[in-house]
Amino acid sequence: MKIVDLSHALHNKMSVYPGDESPKFKLNSKLAKMNIFVTSMAINTHLGTHIDCPSHLGDKKVFAENVKLSKCLGKATVIDARDYIIDSEILFNAVTNRHLEYDYLLFYTGHDKFWGRDSYFTKAPFLSDNLAKKIAKSSIKGIGIDTGNVDKYGNLDFSNHHLILGNEKMIVENLKNLDKLLGKDFIFIALPLKIEYGEGSPVRAVAYFD
Repeated sequence: MKIVDLSHALHNKMSVYPGDESPKFKLNSKLAKMNIFVTSMAINTHLGTHIDCPSHLGDKKVFAENVKLSKCLGKATVIDARDYIIDSEILFNAVTNRHLEYDYLLFYTGHDKFWGRDSYFTKAPFLSDNLAKKIAKSSIKGIGIDTGNVDKYGNLDFSNHHLILGNEKMIVENLKNLDKLLGKDFIFIALPLKIEYGEGSPVRAVAYFD
């Protein structure tokens, strides 16, 4: 079995969405002197590689604590969206009917190479309205993408989020290494922490295949 890590590392100087607070990871120095290592952390639930639950924008009362874990994993494929992007929009025809037979669709745009730069969040590809509607009407469990937002940066209506989450599908953002999965069928896993009333959670997203 082969496993591909699809997650960014969490640390104090990592990239965060504009307006979000930076995380704080601090080693307990008193305990460290006794060779006991315990780190405290202050983070938000949409830090780094994370999952959006349907409660994220108030569409549904499905939280990290009560979401069916089966909704957070499944048979998946990577869609090479690079040839279907015009003016940063990922077009409707990037997804075919064959793709909709999977549980998860992961969109590879190549944008994860800009992780750590301001432009990663502000100049990222995003789903077209028609593509978001197609996903929302489908029977898939969710989608993932190697950018920080399925909506256009600055779109405060978050229309794509509402369409997808409102139909109780999961969204996983800030993925990486999707190029290593092109042309493969695999199992995708992105389990949230069991946070009470958590509308999202950082995840260790992975893919595995034989």
